[in-house]
Amino acid sequence: MMKRYFVSGALALAVLSAGVANADQSIIKPPAQNIAIDKTLPAPAMKPLKISVIDKAIIAFVVRMHVGSLSQQKPDQFSKTFTQKTQDHFKSADQMLAFFSRRYFPVRHGKSFQLDTLSLSGDVPVQHGYLIDTKGLRWRVSYGLKDMGNKKWRIVSTVITLAPGTPT
Repeated sequence: MMKRYFVSGALALAVLSAGVANADQSIIKPPAQNIAIDKTLPAPAMKPLKISVIDKAIIAFVVRMHVGSLSQQKPDQFSKTFTQKTQDHFKSADQMLAFFSRRYFPVRHGKSFQLDTLSLSGDVPVQHGYLIDTKGLRWRVSYGLKDMGNKKWRIVSTVITLAPGTPT
């Protein structure tokens, strides 16, 4: 039995010494290299989107139709302001209207709406506007729209934020 312990001890010692030898190699790291970054160069600017006058008018129409059909609870008109992909997430135009009526509460209870600027600096044009709800609260609404081709623009994103004060 002594021999067995001796062999196991020798084996353990060999494994430990091999591990220590390999550990020394993994501790050695290549020297860090300092990379000079030229911070004087400006960040690449996104090119503004180019939208025709007709497309701008269509975008404004779609946003007005969206706001009006939600506040007046017209499901068929409302659903047509979204892409087919968004419409397909709902069983019906009525279900879609009910969902967004809860989600877009200020728009659902809108008393007046005024278009503001059309931002062309991102991936999609964003039509901004101001809405006053039935309680007199003022909201800034921003709708991202996608060109579906053939002069059809549809809403792909919406941001609604409280906007006290008057538009500038």
